[in-house]
Amino acid sequence: SEKTVGLVRIAFPVVNIWDTKYSTIYSSEILHIVAGAVQFDFPKNIDIKLVDISISEEIISAFPGPAFGPEGLRKIAQYGSGVSFGTIGKPKTGLTADEYALVIAEAAKNPLFLFVKDDENYGVWYKDCPLDERVKKVNKAIKKANEIRRKGEIIYAPHIGNSVQNLKENIDIALDNGATAIMFSEIHGRGGVRLARDYMIKTKTEVPIYGHNGGITPLTRVIYREILDMFARLDGIDIRQTGPVGTHKLPLLKPYGREW
Repeated sequence: SEKTVGLVRIAFPVVNIWDTKYSTIYSSEILHIVAGAVQFDFPKNIDIKLVDISISEEIISAFPGPAFGPEGLRKIAQYGSGVSFGTIGKPKTGLTADEYALVIAEAAKNPLFLFVKDDENYGVWYKDCPLDERVKKVNKAIKKANEIRRKGEIIYAPHIGNSVQNLKENIDIALDNGATAIMFSEIHGRGGVRLARDYMIKTKTEVPIYGHNGGITPLTRVIYREILDMFARLDGIDIRQTGPVGTHKLPLLKPYGREW
């Protein structure tokens, strides 16, 4: 069969989705338009990809953006300009809150680690390591580890994302118990990043947001990663992971986009 390859540029009126009540705009509504049913649902468009998006400075300024960003995280942790590392705790292996705190303490002692985050593959209220107990005991362990670390303090981002309607309460619980950042899935919790950032701005409790992007690879088969990266930043993500990089012998899937 004959195939046609081309690049199509389409402009959309922002006025259709501009929020006149709060004088802002939302990435979820932009994606409804630029990556919605009209473009992707017709059989003849089965191979279509969204490869780029151009947004004016006026629209960009309506987004909150990251509160800290990479440089801000370094300041919070009193970390210099050198190479930084992050690591992951895995309470899903069956650890209690006390056992998990001991694991995080080992990372907290090492001045090479800028941050540590929870694993995303377990429930926020996991039976042996629930959010409130987990954060409280990890925070206490980090404070004690500072005696060995000497300079600065590792940033700890607990996993708070189960369902969007619980985010505000989970944020409050995490911060009340000493969390210095928060972490949840920006891909499967679409809209949650903006909700979390706006809520922390309103309550004057801003901490960095780590955006976990598990699930981004299949999504980038039709939407290039740079677009998702941009909206993650605009919505308020301070730090996030990239996909697998370098030369791999394992057949790892890599997100589509110019960076790959």
